[in-house]
Amino acid sequence: AADLPPGKLSLRSIGLNNNGNTLKAMADGDFQVFAGLERLESISTNKLTITPAAFEVFATCPALEEIQMQYNSLGDALWPYLAGVKKLRKMVQGFDGLPVQGIGISNLSRTTMEELVLGSTSIVDEALKEIGKFTALKTLILETTKISDAGVPALAGLNKLERLNVRGTNVT
Repeated sequence: AADLPPGKLSLRSIGLNNNGNTLKAMADGDFQVFAGLERLESISTNKLTITPAAFEVFATCPALEEIQMQYNSLGDALWPYLAGVKKLRKMVQGFDGLPVQGIGISNLSRTTMEELVLGSTSIVDEALKEIGKFTALKTLILETTKISDAGVPALAGLNKLERLNVRGTNVT
């Protein structure tokens, strides 16, 4: 990110994929180059060595609707840093190196979130109480998590839910 040309950027999508371990190391401060991107709608990160604080800059991107993160080792500490992303419609977090139990996920915008993908994380029943308050949710992927039948009643109020994937969990 530090090698981007100076001046105002006008991007709709950013993909930072380090699956081949070819990106040079990024620090949290490197994300400041993305501050205030007015047209940015989507950000995807994979295998970056950053902390959750790096994502705070995306609250300054008014059109941001989609965040996808995998293999980043961010854990539940991420949620408060995304609280300012007001139009977030889709959130994907999975295969994280740190436990993602979903505690604090209610920091995300509950009225705009339509798709929440938390497969292959450590999501627990307690988090379903928070997820059950996402009134616009249409898709919820909790595949290969630690949820059980005990947590499912917390999702009863998701009246717009069209797709629920609980494969590989303790839900019967």
